[in-house]
Order: sequence, then structure tokens, then C-alpha cells
Amino acid sequence: MDFRDRAKQAKTLAGKLARERLCNLNYSLDVLQAFDHVNNADSDSGAIPLGVVLMDVAWQISGNIPSEKDLAVAFFPINSFFQGTVYQDDLLDSLSAEKPRTLVKNLGMSTSLIMGNVLYCEALVSLINMHKNDKIIDKLLKSAERLVRYVMDSEIVRRNHTGKILPFEEFLRIWRRLTPNRICIEIGGILGNSDEKEIQILTEIGANISLTRRILKEINEMYGLKGPLKEKLPNKPPPLPVTLAFELSTSLEKNKLEEAIKRYSSMDSAIVTHDVATKEIELLIDIVAKYNSINTALKIHRGIINETRELIAQISNSEHRDVLTQILGSEVLNTS
Repeated sequence: MDFRDRAKQAKTLAGKLARERLCNLNYSLDVLQAFDHVNNADSDSGAIPLGVVLMDVAWQISGNIPSEKDLAVAFFPINSFFQGTVYQDDLLDSLSAEKPRTLVKNLGMSTSLIMGNVLYCEALVSLINMHKNDKIIDKLLKSAERLVRYVMDSEIVRRNHTGKILPFEEFLRIWRRLTPNRICIEIGGILGNSDEKEIQILTEIGANISLTRRILKEINEMYGLKGPLKEKLPNKPPPLPVTLAFELSTSLEKNKLEEAIKRYSSMDSAIVTHDVATKEIELLIDIVAKYNSINTALKIHRGIINETRELIAQISNSEHRDVLTQILGSEVLNTS
């Protein structure tokens, strides 16, 4: 069984363990149904759980090979935390929106709030119960604390830039941190008692992969491949190509762009006309085209890919190098 199959099985098992725990603790039927709403959708996505693959590699650096159940138990708190953020993010996005997000619409605000809190608490409790050695537990808790700080800080920065340009340096900082990759690698390394130097290299690889995925996502947003851009701007900063064009533009262009983004983010979508919306969006598209910033974003993407290849070459185990190279290959666009 390869790393990807092991990761899929471990993630599925982590979801089952979470539901079993909620049942054993006698949570209400409403809580169980709300949990299934997110967990089943996540399970049906078919995506390779990258974080679990990286955890497995980090664990095996020591020469110890965890079972799928070992991986599931270790992934349980991470999965619970990030599933909790799904409820909380939809709740926060719905507070100032004219129409609530789908999850809040289906479950209601109070249930979404409760589910976020329940899963955050279960993540913490499971970490404390994961190991009998107090020193190991302390390391696990410090890793989790760092994750929570990174996620909360990144979310605050990102939300504070709704209707504004998110600087490129902040983009890099946020998307190296706003990912489960780091904690998956750290916990795998802690439980496997793996070489710290290789774990640090693997952590850099995980952060880079997070960046490459986000860059491609934001390019797709610019093209409308992730849904209409006009529906995303009221709730988040403009995509990366807009930032890159902004940094090259003249003072006059910067002012026009900032004003357009601010106006659009504050528009009432219920009354704004198609012509007004199109005018604002066209300004963003024109500035991106003028400075060819989609191509710039792809160059940055290729640079990170090349840097990551060099990091992978430093991993001692050839099987680990192979699986990391395969993961990285899935991030590469045929742009040459």
C-alpha cells in the first residue's frame, strides 16, 4: 500500500473516530447530524489528504512505520481543529452577508458556533490523551499552540484586507502558515522520534507546497474558474495577480485600483447593477493584463517549485524523495 492509500484510509478512520467519540459522549442528534454535514462532504471529495501523507513521511524518517490507526489517532486533533474552522468561517462570513453561507443556512448560526467550539475542544482533549509521556504531550501542545496562533493571526490579517490590497509579503506569510501541513509534519516527527534536521526540511517542503497550491487557486479565481470574481471580492482580498499588478502600477493607477476595490467590496449585491459590477471588475482585469501579472504569478510558482525540488534532494530516504517528488509534480502547470 502506498503513502496515498494509507493517507486516505487514515483520514477516513479519523472521521469515524471523531463521530464515535461524539456518540460516546452523548452529544445530541443535532450535533451528530451537523458533524456528518461537514465530515461526509470532506470524505466524499476524493482528494489525497496531503497532511496525512506528510505526517506519515515525517514519522517514517525515524525508521518506524505507523499503522493506519496510528496515523488516524495522530490526525484526529488536526482534523477536528480544521473541521471546526469550517463552521466558524462560514459563521463569520455570514454575519455581514445579505445571504448566509450554505452551511449556516442549513444548520443555523447557533449550531455552527456550537460545532466549532465542540471540535476545538475535542482537538485539545485528544492531544492531551495522545501519549503517556508528559514531555511528548508538552511538545504536541506547543506545536498545536503555534498552529492556532498562526491560523488566528492569518485570518485576522486576511479579513482586515477585505476591500484592500493584500501585500505580497503578507500573502507569502499567511499561506505558509494557514495550512495543516506544518503541524502534521511536526506531530509525525514527534511521535516517530525522527531526526529534527530532516523534519525542518520537510516542514519547509510542506509550507512551499501550500504556497504553490494557493498561487494556482488565486490564478484560477482571476480567470473565474473558482466561481465568479464578483462574488468573492466582498468577502476577501483581491487575488494575487491583482496584488502583483498593483505593486508595479503608477500612483494614479494605484489610487484608482484601491478606490474600485473599496467601492466594490461595500456594494449591496441586492441592488448593484450588472453594468456597475462589470465596470469595477474590468478595472482589475485591465490592470492585471497591462502588467502581465498572471505570468508573474506563474514565475513565482515555478521558482517555489524549483526551490522545493532542491529541498527534496536533501531528504535521505529515496522512497520519501519519490513520494514528495510525485506530490510536487501534481502542482506543476505545463507553462514552459
